[in-house]
Amino acid sequence: MTEAATDKQPESTAEKAPSAPDQMPEYKGAPLDAERGPGLGCFWFQVVLLAVLLVVTPLSVVMAAPSWFSATLLIVSLVLLFFVGQTMIFLLRLVAADRRARRHPLRSDARPTVGQMEDEATPEGERGANDDELRRLIPAVVRGEARWQSLLEHGLVVRPAPPFDVMETPSHFPTVEVGVDDLVAGLRAHAARATDLRLWAFVAIGIADFGDITDTEIGEQIASLLHDASFGTDPAEISARLADLGFPRDSDEDDAATQ
Repeated sequence: MTEAATDKQPESTAEKAPSAPDQMPEYKGAPLDAERGPGLGCFWFQVVLLAVLLVVTPLSVVMAAPSWFSATLLIVSLVLLFFVGQTMIFLLRLVAADRRARRHPLRSDARPTVGQMEDEATPEGERGANDDELRRLIPAVVRGEARWQSLLEHGLVVRPAPPFDVMETPSHFPTVEVGVDDLVAGLRAHAARATDLRLWAFVAIGIADFGDITDTEIGEQIASLLHDASFGTDPAEISARLADLGFPRDSDEDDAATQ
């Protein structure tokens, strides 16, 4: 009985693993399938038809066309606008699938995807070395043991700007899961510096996988602290809330962070 249960466990884990290279993202409860939806040609046809209707509909009013004709054009324009939006969402999901699951083109003579071009530009040995280094570096950044700016050398782009900061994460960044202890260590290490705390929290949210942290009450509160810190909450307030949760300040860590 025990062996049978143990044998089944890896299978279920593999089925749910989102980082498997051949597994597509889910859409409406099933793997995303490009052949089941509209293509780029259909999208452009809808856009051109919508543009024509947007010109013809007001002209029909100016030219004193029958009211029922103008009303019909307006209704058709609204319905077509809905389908254009749905098609755009589907195509954006395909782009996301290309970035995360390395979707291959449907036609053999099609141009390479963005992910394929990035893979071809990086030698196989270098990709493996970079992946191993990032798997060590990302948790260190989350824990505050390494500066988040070190990720800029690996292609991470961060643009601090009002009203919202902007971050672009390269597709070759691996998915690294972190825990509550990692986030607490990072919050405590950066609470001494307001600017560093805000940008560190913003970067940590974008580069790490929090897994099932929010399934527990303490994990949900720590995630809320991280979210508030990314929006510039006073570091003193972050430290006080950490202490209220049972994570008192560590003077040695604070002195090291300040240095």
